[in-house]
Amino acid sequence: MKKMAARNFEDLLQVWISNIESLETVPSNSESYLRQCAIPAFEGLLPSYHNEIVMTLLYRLAEWHALAKLRMHTDPTLDLLDSITSILGRELRRFRQIVCSAYSTKDLPKEKAARQRKKRRDQAKAAANNASDIHGSSSAAKSSSAQTPMSQADKPGKLSWIKKISNS
Repeated sequence: MKKMAARNFEDLLQVWISNIESLETVPSNSESYLRQCAIPAFEGLLPSYHNEIVMTLLYRLAEWHALAKLRMHTDPTLDLLDSITSILGRELRRFRQIVCSAYSTKDLPKEKAARQRKKRRDQAKAAANNASDIHGSSSAAKSSSAQTPMSQADKPGKLSWIKKISNS
């Protein structure tokens, strides 16, 4: 791929990001386009050590997506998907620990507003649940940690149930 001049590339990237941000929902053909453009679009934007981690992560995400999207799996493809899922989990944690911790970020106004709306919705649900608990109904709160994406991915054999079904 031919390298673009830095100024032109940054201008093109800004337009590309603005177009993505403006999308409410992403049509499936646009989603495919975004995946194909991600690696060249992000290449070289960060210092070399961080760039290497981002490029590896984008490649692993594309690899995992291609395997997960297969319509018919065999035992070898399921084994490969299982191992790629574990590798992807490690890469995501590496990205969070090294790259994310190196940059100070803040929410965009749109993200801040969405977070506040969600907080209000959650508070309203909690109030409704508390009211129903008083009347004899109980519900246990569940929590998940977005801080550890793919945390279950390191456990071997996560896809073995698919193999059992396919062998039946």
